[in-house]
Amino acid sequence: MKMFARLLPVLLVTLIGVLLQSVPLGFSQTSYDTEIEDTRTQLEELKQEAEAARRRVRQFADREKGILGRLRQTEEALGATRKYIRKLDSRLTTVQVDIRQTVVELSWAQDELTTRRGELARRLRYTYMYSKARALEVVFSADSFPDLLQRTAFLNRVLQRDKKLIEVVLARQGDVEEKLENLKRQQGELQILQDEKQTEEDQYQTLKQEREKNLTSVRGQKSAHQTAARELDLAASQLKQVLVELERKRQDALRRNNRTVTDLDRKNFEKNRGRLPWPVRGDVVTRFGRQEHPKYKTITISNGIDISAREGTTVQAVGDGVVDLARWLPGYGQTVIVNHGRGYYSVYGHLATIAVSPDDPVRPGQRLGTVGDTGSLKGTVLHFEVRHGGTAEDPEDWLR
Repeated sequence: MKMFARLLPVLLVTLIGVLLQSVPLGFSQTSYDTEIEDTRTQLEELKQEAEAARRRVRQFADREKGILGRLRQTEEALGATRKYIRKLDSRLTTVQVDIRQTVVELSWAQDELTTRRGELARRLRYTYMYSKARALEVVFSADSFPDLLQRTAFLNRVLQRDKKLIEVVLARQGDVEEKLENLKRQQGELQILQDEKQTEEDQYQTLKQEREKNLTSVRGQKSAHQTAARELDLAASQLKQVLVELERKRQDALRRNNRTVTDLDRKNFEKNRGRLPWPVRGDVVTRFGRQEHPKYKTITISNGIDISAREGTTVQAVGDGVVDLARWLPGYGQTVIVNHGRGYYSVYGHLATIAVSPDDPVRPGQRLGTVGDTGSLKGTVLHFEVRHGGTAEDPEDWLR
């Protein structure tokens, strides 16, 4: 017994040390900060692009009186601003989803923390009331040294269980603190995004008013209308030069036995005259040929037809071909030109969006983009042309 009495202080120090071992306090770092930083970079790039486009509108207005030029600059700024707003919307949605998830996780973590704290409190009260007597009982009731070691191991396991409970409580406490911090950051980002979106929507409305002002001047002022008519004639001449250049490139490709252009020639687009599907369903508001303005009596030549349709309606290819051009053109806005072989081309202008790229093969009915009003003085329409080389033909002769 004297030997046990001498060993008792050592044993108690050892057992107490088990409880006082360092408990890991660090918690896994989430990827939330990295995600925010990546998105912030993308948003900043789009914001700078929108601001630069709006600056160009102001600078252009100060030195340029052309209707189509001002229209183009305004629409480019509208497009850049719209793109930035869409990205803000996307991030807003993501943050709102994150906040809802964080609130759910926080509620669970707080409930779990309350439960574990209750367990720990009961365990500590029990330990305080009984552990000292039980420890002495374990030590002094041992019949031998091996028996003492066995009883000590049992007591150690009990203390290890208490240690794990402490670890669980600390971990849950860390979870709650981390989620509260995330929630605070997410709510802060949400407010910033909402304020930024409102600012951009105000900018967008200002640009739309500027665009409408230009269009109103064309419709309501004879001088502005005449200026726009001259600019449209120039734009038509520029489109003809574009088509002449595309045809030159096609002829060069034929001489090189380019498989794509030779295959298109074999399909013979000419045989589809009168049987082509409409690129979009709608009312024809401008027909092919000579047009006289009802009020100002100015004469313009329409090289195609304008089809009124709701913005965003899908625009389809009318036949087999390959995309030769997909970009903005003066007077035509966002435009797609499809090469159908044998010198035939179809032109799709005033698009809101473009869904194809140069050199893309297309089939009849394939989506090229959507109806819009880019570069349009007539509102939301699809401008559609059929060209043979640079010569315009009446599209309605080709459509069924």
